[in-house]
Amino acid sequence: MKGIWRRRHLRLPLGRMMWNQMIKAHVNANRPKAAESWLQDMLDRIFQPDIASYNTLLKCYGQRGEFLKAEKWIRRMKARGVDPDMYSYSALVQSYVEAKDLQGAERAMQAMKASGCEIASSNTFAYNTLMKHWAQLGEVDQVEEMFGRMQDDGIIPDSASYLQLLRACGQSGDPEGAAEWLKVMGEEDLSPGPAHFHAVMSSHAKLGDMEGTEAWFRVMMDAGHRPELIGFNILMSAAASNGDTQGAEGVLLRMQDLEIFPDVVTIGTLLSSFAKVGNATGATTWLLNAEEMGIEPDLNCYKQVIKACVAAEQPDLAERLARRLLRNRLTPDVYTYNMLLNALAHAGLADAAEFWVDHMQRSARWRHNDFPLEQVSVSYSEVLLAHVKAGDLQKAEEWLEQMLGEGIEPQARCYTALAQSYLDAGDPEQAGKWLGRMTSWSNHAPPQNLLESIKTKRLATVG
Repeated sequence: MKGIWRRRHLRLPLGRMMWNQMIKAHVNANRPKAAESWLQDMLDRIFQPDIASYNTLLKCYGQRGEFLKAEKWIRRMKARGVDPDMYSYSALVQSYVEAKDLQGAERAMQAMKASGCEIASSNTFAYNTLMKHWAQLGEVDQVEEMFGRMQDDGIIPDSASYLQLLRACGQSGDPEGAAEWLKVMGEEDLSPGPAHFHAVMSSHAKLGDMEGTEAWFRVMMDAGHRPELIGFNILMSAAASNGDTQGAEGVLLRMQDLEIFPDVVTIGTLLSSFAKVGNATGATTWLLNAEEMGIEPDLNCYKQVIKACVAAEQPDLAERLARRLLRNRLTPDVYTYNMLLNALAHAGLADAAEFWVDHMQRSARWRHNDFPLEQVSVSYSEVLLAHVKAGDLQKAEEWLEQMLGEGIEPQARCYTALAQSYLDAGDPEQAGKWLGRMTSWSNHAPPQNLLESIKTKRLATVG
């Protein structure tokens, strides 16, 4: 294309269109630097970028949450005599929302209103973007407030606006509110789609209301919408919330009858129902079945099965599954490690606990942000408790001192476990020493009943 341009076979408007298409292609491929280079190339030539050139690039930065670059290019387009329109400012709002800077998003909204650009009554994008953020958090009041502001500004809410309202109700577990907003939507002559019915179903599933979820599933089908995978996943989540393993398996059978193939989310939700009731055997069976079905379990699937093993007090099975997780090239997160360590601690398997905490330390070496200090403290505490359970109090003391040496605050249960173990061994002096250190080395207050027990034991020993 550059060769054709050098030979001057293209006229000026067509050349601009071709360059805009190149910018759009790179934006769609999520390559902002390449898109920016093509826009810069336009600036270096005899023709200038138009509003479409800038807005295409701004769209990319909006999706990526790069508000600083979005602000820069809005300033540059103004300097070049191209006034930002409502789509330019909408992309800027989106960039701030994606970066979770709501104050910046509000400033961008105000700038859009103050710019004097003509805002179409159908331009709901900026408002819907903010509503989507609050909906994900289940902040119904904030979503409703933004919905009201939209109407006050002369913007007509569309189906996407109502969808955010329904999702907010679903996230907060408010089925009555979701049903009411769906009714209002119908009164405004807007036909709800499958996503709207799914949002209402989610509000019931959040409460574990299988009957209500099923009822809205049938309403959706009566409205002429074909059942989709996401709808069955919501039904599955309603059953899983109550630990209804039979109901969850029944949903899977219904999917098979309709030739709807489950995905990894379906399997993860199914496994969570078994984890809820501590059915390690059933969870493990379905994990293996998923692999036979051609579904590759993700980290969440393994977490649910390990959780079931912890509840069933089967640490050996939990450890085997953790090793299988590693063989499948998955990396445990800190919560997976802590669930496994908790099972090993309760069983007093101190050597295994030390192995896995060492494995966690090596994983955290390159991913510090994924292993917050408070969760690392939980991991160390589980190893200490494993030694206490195994009766090796000296090793437990060494772990507590290692925690202090590495700047990790021991949890209160570390001190109380040591004190209680020494008290049970008939050594109230050592028990008192560790409760004293609990007071002087940390901000934890020793439990009053344990203090009384140590005092009574001391008096009995003196007597």
